Amino acid sequence: MCRGAWELFSHLKPEDFPDVIDKFTGEYDFLSNRFNCRFTWQGQKYCNAEAAFQSSKCTDTADRKFFSTCSADKAVAKGNTLTPPADWEERRLEIMESVLRAKFEQNPTLMDRLIATADRRLINGNSRHDTYWGVDLYTWQGENRLGKIIMDIRNKYRNEIHD
Repeated sequence: MCRGAWELFSHLKPEDFPDVIDKFTGEYDFLSNRFNCRFTWQGQKYCNAEAAFQSSKCTDTADRKFFSTCSADKAVAKGNTLTPPADWEERRLEIMESVLRAKFEQNPTLMDRLIATADRRLINGNSRHDTYWGVDLYTWQGENRLGKIIMDIRNKYRNEIHD
């Protein structure tokens, strides 16, 4: 009888994999789009990266103002009710990268913390079965696009420091 992968590896802890940050929580919550930090993106102020990202689904500039002060949860809920522009699906990676660059560039303390993750692999592990932006913690399947964008930002700024 075969045991599931979870049973085989359930005794392992994150510290057993020092080269990986597998969740954007606790000490690494600042990596999450839900982390509260102020920054300006496309001329609008936001309290978290998720709100900025969700606002990109708005076709009316006035509608974007709703997102300027809302929590990440409210931003996701509102974003799920919007019909994004026709090219939004093709542009969402570019949009996310732009939002995250603004978040880290305008918050030097967060950028320092990001650079301090060194060469650790950043995995947006989640239990929501989000395999596009992250990795499903139950199956370890996923594209981890959010983690890859953040690692790219880290590497770019770390290289600028050393140049």
